[in-house]
Amino acid sequence: MLKWLVIGIGDITTKRVIPALLEEKRSELWGIVTRDPAKAAPYRARVFTDLEEALAAGEADAVYVASPVFLHAPQTRASLGAGKQVLCEKPMAMNYAEARSMVEAARAAGKDKLTVIGVDGNSNAVKSIVAGRLNASVAQLPYLVGMQAVENAKKVLAGEKVPEFTYVPTLVLTKAVLEEKKEPMLQYVK
Repeated sequence: MLKWLVIGIGDITTKRVIPALLEEKRSELWGIVTRDPAKAAPYRARVFTDLEEALAAGEADAVYVASPVFLHAPQTRASLGAGKQVLCEKPMAMNYAEARSMVEAARAAGKDKLTVIGVDGNSNAVKSIVAGRLNASVAQLPYLVGMQAVENAKKVLAGEKVPEFTYVPTLVLTKAVLEEKKEPMLQYVK
């Protein structure tokens, strides 16, 4: 059982991360770090207002950093320094120097197998993967979103019903996916 400490209780954690952790049978939502403990109350996990205190408790195996971006680097470095596995939300850091310090902290903590994932489906992500600067990118495919929006607008103008929500598939771009050229959604990577 992987015990998770989640830092931040905003949109991404309440709508995506925490529900996924609660559903995953091999994971446990062990604790939440937040400035507002009342927001964490519904999840019945340990609640902390101080990251150092949560890390000192020592029970979490992994930390999910989903705080404001200016806190990503110091919180990631602190979590790595406490021996935790870390998954940091995007963007990774405020700038290159912060991102570099996070990578150095991971290596100093003995975590030499790093995966850096961007969240982009554009040509810069593709170039970065091919050049080896990124291992992967979660392509959100804005071109496909635009196509779906146009199709739904046509339906509305024709008096047809459209779904309340549009779900856009994502594609994990890797060097292998790009080289194989078999993934049909690659046509939407612009």
